[in-house]
Amino acid sequence: MSVGCTACSAGHFQSQGATGFCEPCAQGYYNPDTGRANCMPCPPGQYQNSSRQTECSLCIPGTYTPKYGSNNCTKCAIGTYALRCSSSCRRCPAGSYGIKKGKL
Repeated sequence: MSVGCTACSAGHFQSQGATGFCEPCAQGYYNPDTGRANCMPCPPGQYQNSSRQTECSLCIPGTYTPKYGSNNCTKCAIGTYALRCSSSCRRCPAGSYGIKKGKL
């Protein structure tokens, strides 16, 4: 870091340089480090529903998110299930069933 310059705090970034402020990471993104030029998207199975965050949250059992940069998780349909931090739901195996949406 140059003399007189201050690193952006975790949860923030500055991609342009030569400005007087840092931008907050948007929902669906995070930045765990100081002095970064960009934020990273939350990976599939994780989400972030607030800005300025340093980590993503894991989708709870019965929910999933298949894409990068998600700001929420979706409940699994009836007859399917998902474990914690899932990027998709799976069909209940033969001999079992699921009667509620969003259940493990």
